[in-house]
Amino acid sequence: MQKEGRLTLTPDNLSVYLHDGKGTKDDVRVKNVVIDVLPKRPDSLSRDDWNTILSNDKTPPEFIEAIVSRDAHILDNRYFVSFFAVDEDSGIAYYEIKEGDRDFVRAESPYPLQDQSSKSIVQIKAVDKAGNESAVTPYLAPSPHTPFYRTILFWIAVILLLVFVGVASLLANKKVRNGN
Repeated sequence: MQKEGRLTLTPDNLSVYLHDGKGTKDDVRVKNVVIDVLPKRPDSLSRDDWNTILSNDKTPPEFIEAIVSRDAHILDNRYFVSFFAVDEDSGIAYYEIKEGDRDFVRAESPYPLQDQSSKSIVQIKAVDKAGNESAVTPYLAPSPHTPFYRTILFWIAVILLLVFVGVASLLANKKVRNGN
């Protein structure tokens, strides 16, 4: 460890290349970096902050997103799971995914599902750096390529159109009966 005083860093053998598609080397001039190392304050204590964070972290990660989906532009239109979690204390260490009776495996998002029938129950586990974990079962997002006649908006429009035609027909019949 450096004692108090001045510390001078002198970069040596530094190379810079142009972003010209040819990797052309360019000249670079770098000044020395001078750091003042101050004496330790008498009231300061040495401690391992990271171990303190890990030992105090009792909160599991929190999932922000977890969905099963498919898209023609992602993973060749195969079903995948997309997920994201946060951990305010020690941070996310890794994720694991389990499909049906299979074992948990380490995974990154987006993760292509092995069961492309999308019938297996999928579980996603987030583990933080202190070992806390939380798990979720993602929901199946609607396919972006659902035929128009299978959407609720289509059927609402059909019903409204039928009601409009029915009311117009009744009004026309009433007008004819009244002789107008």
